[in-house]
Amino acid sequence: MTQPVPAPAPAPDPEPDTETDEQALWDQLADLVGVPKDTDHAEIVDAVAEALDEAADPAPSGSPDPQGVVRLDATVHAELVAAAAHGRTAAAREARTERERVVSAAVTRGAITAGRRGAWLASLERDPDGVAALAGLPDGLAVPVAALGHDGSPAIDQAAGRNQDQWFSGVPSAGVAP
Repeated sequence: MTQPVPAPAPAPDPEPDTETDEQALWDQLADLVGVPKDTDHAEIVDAVAEALDEAADPAPSGSPDPQGVVRLDATVHAELVAAAAHGRTAAAREARTERERVVSAAVTRGAITAGRRGAWLASLERDPDGVAALAGLPDGLAVPVAALGHDGSPAIDQAAGRNQDQWFSGVPSAGVAP
């Protein structure tokens, strides 16, 4: 029996023409960036770099932004957001301090009772314009703060026909000689 003869190996491909392939790549690149195929390689590279820059900037610098739109760097935007949050916190703290000051002053004046302090603070938090109403309450409305009755001044005693020195004139003093 005869043995089968192996098929001849395919002939190796001739070495690829790298110059033609390279030129084909440059031609494709020139087509992609919109320059003629016979453009110098350096100019094609510049056109590619410009196209990449335009792709990184969504709106080219030549096109105006819509009315009221301001472009910011992401870092600047984050800093502004953080500063605004800090400002809101500080403003809220300042408003709370002012409400507490107004309510404390009203308690001191006797316009409201100390037991109503929390209710007034909650009310002023909901309606900041209530500060004017609270300030308009008269002193001593809820708690009298002015002295009532005899104040001990000699003019009042004289007018009433009393002399404090004579009140106890007949009472012997305890161990103190007159």
